Amino acid sequence: MVDIVYLCSNNSTTSVTAAEIQRTSAATGDSERKFQPRVKRGWNRLSAEQQASIIVQYSGATTSTALAEEFGVAQSTILRIHCEPCLVVRPQPMTSEQVSKAADLYESGLSLS
Repeated sequence: MVDIVYLCSNNSTTSVTAAEIQRTSAATGDSERKFQPRVKRGWNRLSAEQQASIIVQYSGATTSTALAEEFGVAQSTILRIHCEPCLVVRPQPMTSEQVSKAADLYESGLSLS
């Protein structure tokens, strides 16, 4: 298999023909191609019930980050669900770690933005 990869690479100094690839493949005992299906990313689709639950939970002060983790989706998906029915998106407060890092950066001379 390594020989085939080398023959097809830019580092190879010889031109490669299909016959050479078949000979190399037969010599390694790997003449049949083995196909493995691609693993697709498991995007989670939210049902109407789940979206309604997200809206209710967000209205009840659950953070968008917590909801994203609970439903296995991106935070942007949660925020998009909030914007569709024209709900007000609450600003997410900074964590204590983020506050201390921001303070350190400000003290080092960086601007507030």
